[in-house]
Amino acid sequence: MEAMESISTDGKNLAEALRSNPAYEHLNDPDFFVDYPVMHSPLALPGMARAVEYLDAVIAARETILLVGDRDVDGVTSTALLQRFLDQRTGPEHDLVETLVSSEGDDYGLAGSFLDRIIESRANLIVLMDMGSAHLSEIQMLLDAGKKVIVLDHHVISDPDAVPGCAFINPRLLPYCESLEHRGKIATAGLVYKLLIAFALAHTNLWNRLEILVSEDGTYVLYRTGAFLHSSRDPSSSIIPEQLRNHMPDVLPGEQAQLLACIGEALNKVAADLKAADAGPSLALNGLEKIEPEYCMVQESELVDADRMKSGPWIESEEGRLRAGQYLFSAAVMQRPRLLEFMVEHSDLAAIGLVTDMVPLLGENRVVARLGMRLNNLLGTVIPEPEFRPGLGSLYSALRIDRSDWSGRDFGWKIGPVLNAAGRMGETELALDLLCSSDQEAAGTLAKKLVRLNEKRKDRTKYNQSILEELLQNNPEKASAPLIVCYDERLEPGVSGILASRLMERYRRPVVYMNPDGERIRGSVRSLGGLNALSILEGVSQHLLQYGGHPEAAGFSLERESLEPLQQALLKHMDVLLETTGWKGEEHSVREGLVVDLPLYGLNARLYEQMESLEPFGPGNPEPIFRISNTAITEVKFMSGGLHAQITFQGNRNVRGILWNRGGLIHSLIQQTMLNLDIAEAKGTYSGLNIPVQWIMGTLEADAFRGGKKRSKFQFVIQDLDSPLFAAEGEGNQKAMAPADGEVDQSDAKAISQADVGAKTPALNTSAGA
Repeated sequence: MEAMESISTDGKNLAEALRSNPAYEHLNDPDFFVDYPVMHSPLALPGMARAVEYLDAVIAARETILLVGDRDVDGVTSTALLQRFLDQRTGPEHDLVETLVSSEGDDYGLAGSFLDRIIESRANLIVLMDMGSAHLSEIQMLLDAGKKVIVLDHHVISDPDAVPGCAFINPRLLPYCESLEHRGKIATAGLVYKLLIAFALAHTNLWNRLEILVSEDGTYVLYRTGAFLHSSRDPSSSIIPEQLRNHMPDVLPGEQAQLLACIGEALNKVAADLKAADAGPSLALNGLEKIEPEYCMVQESELVDADRMKSGPWIESEEGRLRAGQYLFSAAVMQRPRLLEFMVEHSDLAAIGLVTDMVPLLGENRVVARLGMRLNNLLGTVIPEPEFRPGLGSLYSALRIDRSDWSGRDFGWKIGPVLNAAGRMGETELALDLLCSSDQEAAGTLAKKLVRLNEKRKDRTKYNQSILEELLQNNPEKASAPLIVCYDERLEPGVSGILASRLMERYRRPVVYMNPDGERIRGSVRSLGGLNALSILEGVSQHLLQYGGHPEAAGFSLERESLEPLQQALLKHMDVLLETTGWKGEEHSVREGLVVDLPLYGLNARLYEQMESLEPFGPGNPEPIFRISNTAITEVKFMSGGLHAQITFQGNRNVRGILWNRGGLIHSLIQQTMLNLDIAEAKGTYSGLNIPVQWIMGTLEADAFRGGKKRSKFQFVIQDLDSPLFAAEGEGNQKAMAPADGEVDQSDAKAISQADVGAKTPALNTSAGA
C-alpha cells in the first residue's frame, strides 16, 4: 500500500482527531455539519436568468425542446433530471421534450453525425449538458441555424473570451471561481439542479429580491437572493461593470428609509445605463436591469453572531462575502418550506451526478449530495421525506442497496458503474429510460437489464486489461516512459477511462490510452499531481479531430493515419512539459486520506455513527482508513466457495471483518497454523485459530449480511494486512500486497486525480463492488 500519513486516537471523537491533519482541515468549517441548505444562489451563475427566460418562453409557446446529454453518469442524470421536470410542466402527452444522448461510437462532444442530428432536429430550444465548453464554433452553428441554446457544462472552456451569445452556464466563468470551496468544480447534474431552483425562484418574489448587508460603519455588501453583486469596501470585486460602479455609494446613511432610497437611486442609474449600453446586458448580472427590486436590509449582526465573524473569513474578504451570500440564500429557502421540498425532491439525481463525477464533496456539493442521499436531518422534521422516483427505487432494489443505511460508496461503486455501463456498451438510452420511468413494473425490468449489461461491461474490462498487461509485458519501455501511451488493435471501446485510470494508479504516471472505434481512433488521458491532462493534448492538437475535458482527465479522437505521428509527438511533447514544469511523477501521490490507528475496541457502533456524519466521502473529504495493530484472527468463515472470508478477531467478537475476493490469502495462513494446532472446521468455518496479525487496515461499512438496518450493525472491510507468517513463507509482504482477482472500479474514471483515487482504490483491490 502506498505510504499515507497516520494519526492515533481511541475513536471516541473521530472528527476532532481528524481535524489535526491538513487533509481534513475542512472539518473546521463551521458549516460542515449543519443541515441548513448553505448553498450559493443559482443567480450567481452567469447566464442563469437567460436560461430561465428561454425555458419559460418555450413552455408558454408549447415549442419543442431537445435535451442533449453526454453518455456518462453525469450526462445521463442531468438529462433525466431536466426531462422529468419539463415533462411535469409541459405534459408528456404533448411530446414537446425530446432527448438525445451520446453513446459509444459517437464522436467526442459536438461533432460528426451527433452534431448533424442536433442541427436537423425540429426543436426550437437546444439544451446541451456536460458538453459544449470545448465546441464554441459548433454552438455558433446551432445559433446560426435559428435555434436558442442553453449550455450547462463544467469542462474547461476553450476560449472564455469567445463564448457565443446563448445561455452559457459554466462555473468557470465566475470571476471569483477560485475562491469557491469547490473551485468551481460542480458536476453538470449539480448545474441542472441549480437551473431548476432558479426556475422556481423566478416564479416567486425572491427573483426580484435585493439584500443589503449593512455593517456598523455604514459599509455594505449587495446581493440578489444571496448572489453577490457589489461590496462598498472592495468595489474592485463588484459584478457591476467597472464604468458603472461610480453610481454606487461608499457608505449608506443610518436611517432605513434614507438607506433604501440611496441604494434604490444608485441601482436605478445602473439599470438605466445597462439598458442603454451598446454591448448589451452582462450575463453575470442575470437581468438585474429588468427586475423591479424588492429591497431587504439585513444588519450584519443579525445574520451571524460575533463568534461566527471571528471563526473564519468574513465580509472583509471575498471568501467571507461569498459565505454571507450562502447564509442569505439559505435563510430565504428556510422561510419557504415548499421551495425546500422542491429542492429535496429533485436532489436525488443531482446527488448521483455529484458523487460519481468525482467533484470535491465540500460546501454546496456536500449539501446537495446529503439531501439526495436523504442524510439531512431536516427530512422528517421540518419537511416530509419524499419517495425516490420509480426508476431509482428499482435500480436500488436490483443492486440490493439498503437505502436506510447506504453511503457514498454505494453511489461510486454500485450505482455509478451500472449507469455508466449503458453508455460504454452503446446503450445510453437504457439508463435514461430507467431514470425517467414513471411505471414501477417497467422500471424494474429496465433495472435488471441494466445490471446484466454491467456484467458484460465487466467482462469487456477484464478482457481489455489482459491485452494491456500483455502489451506492457512485451514492451516494458512503455511502462517506464514518463508518459504511458497505449494502443492495440484488439482493444475495444467503452472502457478506456477505467483502464487508463488503473494504469495511472499502478505506475503513478500520466496515461494516454487509445482504442480503435470504427474508422477512427478514440482515446482517454488521465493525469495526476497537477499536470494538466489538457496540456498534454494541446501540444499535439494538430494530430487530433477533437479533444476536451478536465485538468485531471480528457478525451479525444483522431484519424487512423494520425496514430503513429501522434504517438511520437506525445512523447516529445511530454519531454517539453517535464522540462518546463519540473514535474516529477514519483513525487506525487495518487491517494488522499489518512490512516487512523485504533485499539481494537475502538471499532464500535459509536465510531460507525460518527462516520455517517462525515458522509459522503470522496475528493476533498477522503474516507479515513483504520488500522489495528498486534491482534490475532480466531475464527474464519469462507463464503462463495472460498472467494471471500469473514473474520473474527481476538478480544472483540462483536467486530466482523470481511476480506473480499482474497479468501485464498487467509486460507494459506490457516494451513500454516493447522500444522501446529488442533483446528475445528465445520462447513467452511474454522474455529480455535490463533493467527498472529501485525496490523490490519480497512474501512467501516454497513453489514451486508445482517441487513444493515440498525446503526450498530457494521463490518470492518479489510483492505490490507500483514502477518509474521508471510515472512515465514519467505515472501515478505508480497502475498498481502498481491492484487485481487475481483474487479473494482468507480463509476466514471474521467475525473480521477490524486485526490480521487484514495477514496476508491483499496490496496488489495478487495472490494466486492462494481
